[in-house]
Amino acid sequence: MRVDTGFTGDLDLVSEKLFALKTNGGTELVGRVLQASLEQLRWTSSSNALKLIVVAGNESADQDKMVD
Repeated sequence: MRVDTGFTGDLDLVSEKLFALKTNGGTELVGRVLQASLEQLRWTSSSNALKLIVVAGNESADQDKMVD
């Protein structure tokens, strides 16, 4: 897993990073990504903020046997 950008309001940057992604298939480790997002990203403590993670893929999210 890697973080290409931290949280940002720059939607052009987000679009640029998303469209630059390349894949070759493989296992999708959604649980590890969600766990890392909680540990490595700086989430706001504001109760008014929308906190959202979008997972895009074509495999089931339960492939990872190490993380629920």
